[in-house]
Amino acid sequence: MIDNTKLPTMREMTDRAFARLTSCEFGQRLSYADLTAVCGADAQLTRTRAAVLRAGRQLLRDHQKLLVNVRNEGYAVARPEEHVAESQRQQRSASRKLRRSLASVIYVRLEGMTAEEVNKVLAEQTRCALKVGMDRRLTRVRKLPKRQDVEVPSGRNIVEMMARRK
Repeated sequence: MIDNTKLPTMREMTDRAFARLTSCEFGQRLSYADLTAVCGADAQLTRTRAAVLRAGRQLLRDHQKLLVNVRNEGYAVARPEEHVAESQRQQRSASRKLRRSLASVIYVRLEGMTAEEVNKVLAEQTRCALKVGMDRRLTRVRKLPKRQDVEVPSGRNIVEMMARRK
C-alpha cells in the first residue's frame, strides 16, 4: 500500500520549529513529541533534527536564545547565564576532535608513499599541531598572585625610580 501523505519540506519544518521556538521562554523545555507535532514529522529523524537545529541557530542569531539538547527528552532554551557553560562544553568537544585529528596525521606509515603524498601529510601535521598548540595556549588558566603577595610601590617610590632613570 502506498502512503500518499506528503512530508513537509526542510524549509517548512525549519520555519515551523523557529516559530515555535521564538515563543519559548528561557529555561523552557520542548519534548520530542511537541517538536514532532510542530514539524509534522518525527523529531528524532535525521531530517527533522537538522531542521530543528537550523531553527536553533537562527534563534540564537535573531533572538539571542540558545537551544540545547536535553538527552532523551528533547530541547531546552538555555538561560542567558548558561551560555558560557555551553560554550565551554562545545570548546572541550572541539579540543578533543582536534587532538584526534592530530593523532590521525602523526601516526602515518610513510613507506610506500610518493613524495607529494608525504608532503601533504607533513603539511597537515603542521596545520593540526599549530591548531592544537594554540588551543592549549588559549585554554590554559592563569591565576594572578594574591594581593598580599604583590608589593605595590608607593607614589614616592615611583617618583624616585623615575628620577634614577634620567
